[in-house]
Amino acid sequence: TSNYGGTSPPVDMTGVKFIAVVVGAYSNGGVTTAHLTFTDSNSNTYIGRTIYSVGASWCRIYYCTNPTVGTGMTFTLGGGYPIYATASIIGTDDTVTGVGAQNGAASSGTQTTLATGSATPATSNSLVIAGFNSLDNGTGTVTVTGGFSIIEQAPWVSGQPHEGSYIAALYTTSTSALNPTFTIPTASTAGLGAAISIFELASSGTTLSASGTGAASFVGAST
Repeated sequence: TSNYGGTSPPVDMTGVKFIAVVVGAYSNGGVTTAHLTFTDSNSNTYIGRTIYSVGASWCRIYYCTNPTVGTGMTFTLGGGYPIYATASIIGTDDTVTGVGAQNGAASSGTQTTLATGSATPATSNSLVIAGFNSLDNGTGTVTVTGGFSIIEQAPWVSGQPHEGSYIAALYTTSTSALNPTFTIPTASTAGLGAAISIFELASSGTTLSASGTGAASFVGAST
């Protein structure tokens, strides 16, 4: 068995107090994380929220609070057969005081849109992360509604055995329900996944810093 890992280029994460990650994966052997690891060069620990899956395709949000950061950090997806995956990463300077509601959805249909499902902030200052994954969705721009902005992405590439992943974010001072919808330019033939996760903040957030183009990677394996 040959294992192929993916590591991002060095990223300056100085000042970052919170890291969020969206992993989109395709598991030939069914939904499992047994062969997938997500690490960084500073040995931080990442907590995974619920997996939202259909068939072999799944989407999951990971996060790390109060990470050890600095210049030249790298992020690595490691593992091997039967998982193929991408990760999209962002870092913020926010102090996260609690982890709130989450939701998600998955579909094996050929539609071009998928909503995350509704999640409601419990406090007046929140950072909301929305994630999306797709396989075989053609070329073009993926979009998201509800005031969210796609901060980082690792799009699916034709001929490559991995899922595209997208991470979007929104600061809100409202406690109204949120249910963003992602749209892809061409209907997926192998499933879509979406997830939303709320993180409670000590104060209202103002700054989002993308991890940078290329600071997303894939892992695959073949026999």
